[in-house]
Amino acid sequence: MSPSSRVYDRVVKREAYLALGVEEYWVVDMRARSIEVWKRGSAGSERVVSSVTWRPSALGTDILVNLDEVFRDVGDDRAS
Repeated sequence: MSPSSRVYDRVVKREAYLALGVEEYWVVDMRARSIEVWKRGSAGSERVVSSVTWRPSALGTDILVNLDEVFRDVGDDRAS
């Protein structure tokens, strides 16, 4: 997510994907090293900073996504 696409990612795309039947919509914020998870039928989002469990319907099993590992090689420019 970049500052220029923040509203588009969080509102326009989210509403479109969820309306089309996508179960979860994730907005990845590399600067904050977090994921904003929106679930279909939910009124709000959940901000995840450590790990997120994903269950793709095609697999029928959970996948644990560790955000420390995902963001390990991301530069630390959070202070700027």
